Amino acid sequence: LLGPKPDSADSGVVGMCPIHPDWPLDYHCNTHDIDICKECRFEHHPRTKCELLPFTEDLEDRRKICLRYMKAQQSCVTNAIEQLDNNSNIMGILAAAMEEEAKRLHVLSRKIQRAAKEGQNKLKTLSSTESDLQSGDTYESVNQECKKVYGQVEDSQEWVAPVHDLLVTYVPEVFMYLTYGGRHLLGRIHIRLRCHSLLAQQFLAICLGTQGPTYVGSNFDRVILKGQPGESLACRRYRTDRRSGEDDAEMSDKPIMSNLKTEGKSARKAGSVFLCGSAGFMICTKDFHEESFSNPLGEVILGLAVVRAAVGKEFVQGVSISGAGLVLQNQ
Repeated sequence: LLGPKPDSADSGVVGMCPIHPDWPLDYHCNTHDIDICKECRFEHHPRTKCELLPFTEDLEDRRKICLRYMKAQQSCVTNAIEQLDNNSNIMGILAAAMEEEAKRLHVLSRKIQRAAKEGQNKLKTLSSTESDLQSGDTYESVNQECKKVYGQVEDSQEWVAPVHDLLVTYVPEVFMYLTYGGRHLLGRIHIRLRCHSLLAQQFLAICLGTQGPTYVGSNFDRVILKGQPGESLACRRYRTDRRSGEDDAEMSDKPIMSNLKTEGKSARKAGSVFLCGSAGFMICTKDFHEESFSNPLGEVILGLAVVRAAVGKEFVQGVSISGAGLVLQNQ
């Protein structure tokens, strides 16, 4: 049944059964995935238990499987090549986009540099503000100090600060806080007043608000000679009562002291403070030595850059005085 055995066969020859070295491998057992000979088929791999496939049929099936695998691999390679082509196009698009983004960032960097320079220039105009805010008191605390020095009186009585005593004792200085739009603090200025001047006494009294009228809450009216020599920021009116709210406060430009008269002239130089109207004031921000002006009150000794920043506002009427008071000697 099995046919004659081969005449000669070595156990080590390729294609011979390792169990029966005299018989060649003729079948493949799919059940156990092993190549067998005819003897193995009868002894260990009967057809009733195993699925046997002659080598001729098995090789044909394997060839078909290999062909299908090769076609599948060829399709994968083709898809990979197409994907690489697509990626190459995408990389080109990304490279162009990155170049455009680099140009945009370069332009943005130039804008930031210009903005930084403008910011540095603005910081120069406000250089004195920070130190002023750290060293100064509000007008309320300053006026409390004044009352400690000159005595406390009842609210129903009229209390007038002996301003002439202050003028005789030392050269007084007042401070003001300038605010834009009711919220944005521009900074603080110090004004040194002229000694023995009745107009300066009136200005000091309104700054302190000891007689009721006060500059606190008042707005600047206009800029005189804007952009020209003698440019000045003017505030012509005051609030009649510092205790009233801003909404119901009455404004006035009438003098609060009697026997006032013209008191000399002074050259218009940056920082000079002059009487404006009967009880207002104006601060000169640009020199104009060719012309003198009447009724000088004093000069700005700190914070002139703050005044110039206020002059530079488009709506100067939005600049107001949010605080004012006396600069004490120990400050």
